Amino acid sequence: MSTALFNEIDEMGIEVIDAQHRRFYELLGKVVAARSAGHGDRAVLEVLDDMVTYVDEHFAAEEGYMREFGYAGLEAHRALHAGFVRKIMEVSHEARRGVDNLDDALLNYLGNWFTAHIRHEDPKYAELFKANGL
Repeated sequence: MSTALFNEIDEMGIEVIDAQHRRFYELLGKVVAARSAGHGDRAVLEVLDDMVTYVDEHFAAEEGYMREFGYAGLEAHRALHAGFVRKIMEVSHEARRGVDNLDDALLNYLGNWFTAHIRHEDPKYAELFKANGL
């Protein structure tokens, strides 16, 4: 399976945000590795829990900066985040109910959505964040 990896193309030049984006890919890699190695549902769920927590914290931090700096696109960006969070929460809840929904297509979706988001949506606020000292 092909998993998108964070690289210099994805860097925004805002270290706090870049570090958070790298963390997402680390967690996605751990989900893929746990699943591929056959470590069992419990191991996969633990990493998925970490991913859910991380995504929530990252989006809250990003949106907090947007609010603080007066980013005009905050509401539209927040809606994109909310859709992604709903998807991850749905996957987590289904996995806890025993639904094996962590297939390659879903994992690719998670990686591809996040990659597209940081390459096409996040750059829209980059200059504002930098102008405000990030």
